[in-house]
Amino acid sequence: MTDTADDPQQEPDLLSYRLTDEQDVLLRTIATEFARSGKWPVFDHAISTLEDDYGMDARNALTSLPRVPDSPDMLGRPSYGFTALPPRAVERETPVALTVAAALVLPELRQLISEPFLRVMHHMIKVYWETPRDPYVVKQVRITSEQLRAAVHIGDEALWALLPGILRNEIATRRCVSSIGPEASTWSGEIDREILRFRDCFTVEDYVAKVSEIVIGWAREAEDRYRPSPPIRRPPLPGVTAPVAEDTEPATGQAPHTFQQLHIHSGDHSPVNVNASMAYADQGGATASASSAANKARWWQLSRWRRQR
Repeated sequence: MTDTADDPQQEPDLLSYRLTDEQDVLLRTIATEFARSGKWPVFDHAISTLEDDYGMDARNALTSLPRVPDSPDMLGRPSYGFTALPPRAVERETPVALTVAAALVLPELRQLISEPFLRVMHHMIKVYWETPRDPYVVKQVRITSEQLRAAVHIGDEALWALLPGILRNEIATRRCVSSIGPEASTWSGEIDREILRFRDCFTVEDYVAKVSEIVIGWAREAEDRYRPSPPIRRPPLPGVTAPVAEDTEPATGQAPHTFQQLHIHSGDHSPVNVNASMAYADQGGATASASSAANKARWWQLSRWRRQR
């Protein structure tokens, strides 16, 4: 079970989350294959392993894993959890990668993924911080895999090939890899200023806490920005009185669910019955047309009489 509170509005706490048996088997199946081959297995491998060997449902295990925010918005804002992709983006053929946060529940991943990532991240922070500013140019800091190899030791050669994918899956470095060479271990990218927000994160716990804070903040900003505005109540026009119909019998004897007459006050403050005028206009359509024709005939006769004179 989890250590999250009973409040359904509270976001899950990745730092204190405890896996269910089904979730634990899923993550260990993925991590074991990664440690063996240096590659992330496709989700179909997890489906087959959990169903055939344990009688468990891999899709249910994946869907039940916690993510922050708990209900990601539909505006493209990222969420974060133990897997890189949210469940809705995972198909049978999708490689399932684990994040740095997975080391919180699988300690063996600390040395394999999380600690090398933190060393790379802090080197990028150092490079960005030491690059001088130019008051007339936007600060752009480039970095290549060769530069990282010369400055940071992360161990296994297979990890260098996986490093671009790991960097792209993490909030702190997701924009740092923009171009990958013929070999997966050869790449380059730009260090984003946002990485400075993580300069005080030296442990996995510090990093995951900061990521959770950032993605929850993004979700709240999106909710505030796109929350529907309340309906606008326009004031009534001056000189117009329109009593609202009530469900009860009015004092005037009018039947319920009908509207009373609407009166508009003219310039001399004498009320004009709009309902009567509208009824007159409705039933007098043909009469108005005939009257117009008669007026035209009179005008033609008068014009002819004036010309004859």
